[in-house]
Amino acid sequence: MNLFYHITSRRNLESIQKEGLLPQYGYLSELVMEQRSAIYLFKELDEVRYAMENWFGECIRYVYAPKDLILLRINLPDEIHFEERFGWEAICYTRIPPECISVVPFPE
Repeated sequence: MNLFYHITSRRNLESIQKEGLLPQYGYLSELVMEQRSAIYLFKELDEVRYAMENWFGECIRYVYAPKDLILLRINLPDEIHFEERFGWEAICYTRIPPECISVVPFPE
């Protein structure tokens, strides 16, 4: 098992609980010119905190109000492959099933 974190809108929770997390190409992907649909994961809670206080918080506020965001803990099974990038990020290009996902509070 590999433990990761993912930030998303609260309004996505119902579909995530039914379908899991699906690779997407969204606002932030476009902003940083990513090349393909993916699920972007933080490797540590400290990285979530840092991102929300800095770059992620600055960018995401144009799409969602901070109160509309939730933090998901992802227990990724070993058979689901991911790439590590920048030392703090993991990227998954395949669906993450709902049973691997739980909502947790944001770090303070």
